[in-house]
Amino acid sequence: MLPPSGGIPAGLPWRIGEPMSKELSTLVKTGVVQVGWPRLYEAQSFKADKNGKPDLVQEFDENALLDDADRGHADSINDALKNYDAAEDDPKRPELDMDALEDVSNPAHLKNAMMLLKYVKSHFSTTVAGTPSYSLTVLFDKDDPSQARNIKMLREGQSNAMKNAVAKKTWMKATIQTASRAMQDCDTDVQTYGTGDNAKQMTAAQKYPERANHWYLNAKAKRRPDIYYLSEANKFVKLPDPILMPESDEEREQALQIEELWNKWVYPGQNAMLGVTFKAWTSPAGAGVSCHLEAVFIIGGGVRLGGYSFGEIFGDEDLQAAAEWLKKNAPDFDPETGKVRHAEPAMMDDDEDSEVDETTGEITDPELEPVPEPKPVKKRRTTRAKKQLAPAPEPEPAVPETPDTEDADGDDGEFGEDVIW
Repeated sequence: MLPPSGGIPAGLPWRIGEPMSKELSTLVKTGVVQVGWPRLYEAQSFKADKNGKPDLVQEFDENALLDDADRGHADSINDALKNYDAAEDDPKRPELDMDALEDVSNPAHLKNAMMLLKYVKSHFSTTVAGTPSYSLTVLFDKDDPSQARNIKMLREGQSNAMKNAVAKKTWMKATIQTASRAMQDCDTDVQTYGTGDNAKQMTAAQKYPERANHWYLNAKAKRRPDIYYLSEANKFVKLPDPILMPESDEEREQALQIEELWNKWVYPGQNAMLGVTFKAWTSPAGAGVSCHLEAVFIIGGGVRLGGYSFGEIFGDEDLQAAAEWLKKNAPDFDPETGKVRHAEPAMMDDDEDSEVDETTGEITDPELEPVPEPKPVKKRRTTRAKKQLAPAPEPEPAVPETPDTEDADGDDGEFGEDVIW
């Protein structure tokens, strides 16, 4: 096991490619290899076609379900039973011996586990193939002498896992000849590619010509393996786990820093040492050996595969060409801010003579033409239907007013008769 920090602990053997058996599994520590396409930053899943079948209610580990020595055996059975229970209305659902499923020592335990797996795989759209996993691949050139020991140790580890399965009687001897392998000879090992009517059996070299004369290793893990890299001081340094869903600005900044560190160390073509475990498995569809990725020790110095570096594409002549293009086509662009500069509004100089209206206080610039007052908008008459009005009555002839003779002078007769002045 790699220490959390510091150099190699005293007393720890550092022998390359030493297989260590543990029941059905075999641990192999490789020498330096060139990794293929590592999927270690985030787990990825590859689901098969549904073919009209319902989705799984609960994903489960198929290999652990069929291996009673696996620590996840009981959990895998319980997860598979959730799918079994969800299909209670299916008339084709087989009857299982639940007592045997709960008792590992029961002789019918493995038989019922296989019946459970077979039914779930036939009724639902996908099984463990859809479970997100971490993985990396390695291609070993058969003619590369530096990889001869790695090839030998990995083949021995895979062979030991199959021999352990035969010794424990979970495999028959003949199963070794037909079992699928995680460590494949691309020129001779026949694999099934595709599903259903599109399934074809061929070697990896027939499917992928670039794999001819190579061995191919595909290592996977349900949990992200421990990943360390070699520091400048020759110390083990653990690569921090990615922050996949940052919630705060501080976490987002930290996530970007971690991602940058990962891009620096983890890429196809990088040099690394691997710790992998080979394990035999059995299912109704057949048998095989899986390769579990336990740990990755990144050495560094690898040449990135699948493309060219920035420096291999762009040079000083491109800097000059880019600057000239900007000057000609985007003169207002500011490279420092990444924004377009806007022209400043014209300001009036203090020395310019301006006229001030002493009555209104308005300032008039003699160089500017006066803005004419907007003309009032005339209201447009709208044509409306005139109401039919009744003719106005003829006016009555005016009657001349006669003076009030009762008290024309307003004295109430106090001074005698009223007098008309």
